[in-house]
Amino acid sequence: MKHINYVLLKKTQKSHQNVWKGKDIEVSDATGTISSIREWSKAGFGTDKKQQRAFESIIASFILTFYDVDDKEDATREEHVRFRRSMTALLKLKGRVNDEQLVCLLHGPGGSGKSTVINMVKAYAKSYCDLLGHEFTC
Repeated sequence: MKHINYVLLKKTQKSHQNVWKGKDIEVSDATGTISSIREWSKAGFGTDKKQQRAFESIIASFILTFYDVDDKEDATREEHVRFRRSMTALLKLKGRVNDEQLVCLLHGPGGSGKSTVINMVKAYAKSYCDLLGHEFTC
């Protein structure tokens, strides 16, 4: 019965609220900003720096797939500068200085939090896509 309640609770959550290990965690909308990514990371993983880093790197890579440099050709100078700063910050968070595809290996012993990282990534990505009105399939 406890597991059924947990599943029902998880299925009825709001897009800005996540349930991890039976706890409700309130976070702001997934806006794709560095502050949003870090807030979700700290809320979901507490002080586990390795989990935080994996989440931040994967999400930064995901957000960068929505950036189109060619789309900004007719933008104002201020918009272009803001776009470049945001893109540079995401590339740093990703851990790369260029826009190469992220290839990583998430490993560890049972119970180390691999599934938690993946679940948080999926929740953030879905929330971000919902905010953009973009279909998220996973």
